[in-house]
Amino acid sequence: MSIFRELGIRDGKDRLKEELLYNLGYCYVTLEKKISEILAPYDLSSVKMNALLIIKHVGKERGLSQSELSKKMIVTAGNITRLIDRLQSEKLVERAPLKEDRRVNLLKITSKGSDLLDKAWPVYKRKVDQIVSLIPNLDIVSTTVGLSGLRETLSNFEAVGSHK
Repeated sequence: MSIFRELGIRDGKDRLKEELLYNLGYCYVTLEKKISEILAPYDLSSVKMNALLIIKHVGKERGLSQSELSKKMIVTAGNITRLIDRLQSEKLVERAPLKEDRRVNLLKITSKGSDLLDKAWPVYKRKVDQIVSLIPNLDIVSTTVGLSGLRETLSNFEAVGSHK
């Protein structure tokens, strides 16, 4: 069934590209809800989980600057500051000044944060695997390739799409 009919909106062949965007949005919101449900018992959101995973696995022993985390999570510096403030107040991460440049704080996961990830990860991974298993195997590759192409196109869209 067309998502437009499902939502009670006029559909048509001339709206196929728009329907693609509605379907992507619907899938994102639904996946976010399912992931949030399984992370809730750990007092984690998908954003907090992703931040902790990046800090732990990308930052490793050295740590990760807030601007590096912001780029990897594709969010603004202001959003990262509030997120890190929360994670720090929950004692899941710590900020340590970079020795070479004390204006830069490196983020490091605490043992409490690492232990929390170790508990939440198996449940999270099972749910992700369960969701992805709903896509027939051959479609996983083509869907991934298609979405990767769309992501790359969108990252260049401002420069290309600025013509009115």
